[in-house]
Amino acid sequence: MRRTWPTILAATGITLAAVVPAASAASAASAASAAPAASAGAAPEVRVNQVGYPSDGPKAAFVMLAGPVRSVSFEVTTPYGVSYRGTSTDDVGSWNSAYRAVYQLNFSGLRVPGIYQVKVTAPAAAASPTFEVGTGAQLYRQLVDNAVRYFTSERDGPDVVPSVLGRQPANLTDETASVYADPSYDGNDNLLGTLKKIGGPVNVAGGWFDAGGGYEKFAYTASYADALAVALDALDRGAGLDAHRPCARAGGRRTPRVPAARWRRSAG
Repeated sequence: MRRTWPTILAATGITLAAVVPAASAASAASAASAAPAASAGAAPEVRVNQVGYPSDGPKAAFVMLAGPVRSVSFEVTTPYGVSYRGTSTDDVGSWNSAYRAVYQLNFSGLRVPGIYQVKVTAPAAAASPTFEVGTGAQLYRQLVDNAVRYFTSERDGPDVVPSVLGRQPANLTDETASVYADPSYDGNDNLLGTLKKIGGPVNVAGGWFDAGGGYEKFAYTASYADALAVALDALDRGAGLDAHRPCARAGGRRTPRVPAARWRRSAG
């Protein structure tokens, strides 16, 4: 089944792999005879999730080939040997004119935590970067903490955290903001006419500031934070990423994550 690539990439968060040359002239010749379309053009590339894969979750890599082939054989290896072998005929579609076939390599059966690498063995040789298989907390905790610190540094309104970049309360006039009718702009984004006030004052203080102004603050920056806020709230409620577990506390106190999540939910 051929699928839309933006959807696949957005769901998996994958990164480009390094190409490993064929081990010998004999294996290269064998690969060429098995799939001339794949070996005649661009060298194969393997993509994996750069964050890693949860032990009990689905796992898929993607190999990019110059053209369709009958099947792709691959191994998932550790420094100690092969942990998983598989074959794929699942061509999910063309990447571009150089890579006209991309095959999904499913290895969800691998559940043991560790550091791994996906190696394609036929119709051509290629290998992924190393990646980790582990718990959700192992894979995402540092990324979540990094994101929390960034959003903490960008916090707007009176409830800022001075310990991060020496922040001070900002944009307090947002507590009494006016509401205006949808404006009109020309092709260069210049305002046509004047703004027409239709309501207010309303309290829209808080959130995360953006250099682009109020529209970007609420339409863009806050939108990007939605998924993060939900994940942070889930992490605060329990160990790992399970939103159904009881609330967890760090050192007897809540982290700054929950206020951010609650502000976003209350702001709609």
